[in-house]
Amino acid sequence: MHRFKISTRIVTGFLFLLVLMTGLTIGSIAQVNQVKDNLAQINQVNSVKQRYAINFRGSVHDRAIAIRDVVILEDPAQVRGQLDLIEKLAADYAQNESLMADMMASASADEQEIIANIAAIQARTNPLVAQVIDLQAQGQPEAARTLLNTEVGPLFGEWLKTINVFIDLQESRNQAVGGQVEKAASGFQTLALTSLLGAALLALVASWLTTRSITQPVDRLSRVMAALAGGDYRMPVSETERGDEIGAMARTVEVFRQNGLKVAELTAAETARDAAAAAERQANEAERAEAAQAQALVVQTLADGLENLSAGKLNFTLDAPFPEAYEGLRANFNTAIARLHDTIATLDASTSSLRSSAQEVSSGADELSRRTEQQAASLEETAAALEQITVTVSKTADGARQAHGVVNAARADAETSGEIVADAVAAMGPGCVKTPRI
Repeated sequence: MHRFKISTRIVTGFLFLLVLMTGLTIGSIAQVNQVKDNLAQINQVNSVKQRYAINFRGSVHDRAIAIRDVVILEDPAQVRGQLDLIEKLAADYAQNESLMADMMASASADEQEIIANIAAIQARTNPLVAQVIDLQAQGQPEAARTLLNTEVGPLFGEWLKTINVFIDLQESRNQAVGGQVEKAASGFQTLALTSLLGAALLALVASWLTTRSITQPVDRLSRVMAALAGGDYRMPVSETERGDEIGAMARTVEVFRQNGLKVAELTAAETARDAAAAAERQANEAERAEAAQAQALVVQTLADGLENLSAGKLNFTLDAPFPEAYEGLRANFNTAIARLHDTIATLDASTSSLRSSAQEVSSGADELSRRTEQQAASLEETAAALEQITVTVSKTADGARQAHGVVNAARADAETSGEIVADAVAAMGPGCVKTPRI
């Protein structure tokens, strides 16, 4: 069941209820149709036949009384009235007989037998009734009365008895069908209540199973998610193997749980790294503080040494030992002070020698200055001569440019003269060209 989605289960339950309701409806319709058919049999068949038979009986009964009155009454008008009534009753009987005949096509054998007996009695009675009327009309009341009492009366009695048999048959059939209707109604009620109870019970079971298959896994997932929200990722997630929406939710929650575990592991590792880094920072700060203290001591000691050096104490040395990292600095300082002391002593010895050499250099510089002044005067004279030469060269260049212009003009004139001579030769013709002089 866990393979199906919740929507599928709900739809299945709904379809199950729908099938139950459909079955109940179909059964109810069948029962109702049966009751309907039985009622139709009573109201549209049996009761109609019974009504026609009752009309038969009424017509026969009233005709029996009317034929008796025809024999008893002496007033012609009253007799005429009874005769008209007999004709009317006979017509009504014939009309009902025709309607009954239409229904006899689907009648049972016993019904047809009774109707045949009624028709036979009618066939025997009607001629005798007509004979009684004729005898009475002929003025033979005693003969008419005798025929009425001996033959017609018993036939009317048998006729009514046979009609009552047919009426009783329809009544018994109506009672039988009524019992079936009552039984069907009672059975329908029992079936409806039983089906309703069964459907309700099955619906409750289906609802309970469906609800249980949803609420219990959801409750377990809720507890897991509450634990995850509280930071506890150790609780395992169940229902991940389900194929429905709850399984999808469970798999999603499992992903959250795995991610939470990874985050917790990363957080723990980060906390450990932070603790190690803090310890390392403390150790480094302690080392830096110690190094700063040592450096301050070294700087102060060097400052004192430089102060003595600036005061001219060239024999001052750093005798107190430095920390191991700065011991080379102290040795270098002492070495530098010793070399500076030796260098200054050497410079002091060489100062007098440099002073005499400087005087000699000063004398040589004076002589060089005089020679430089003489060379400067010579250079001035040379510059004046060069200036004169430059002027002369400029004039020569101007003359050369003018001569170039004259030459260009002469060449142009010569070219023009050549063109004129060529035109003249062409004008004189070929004979003149052969002349040697020309």
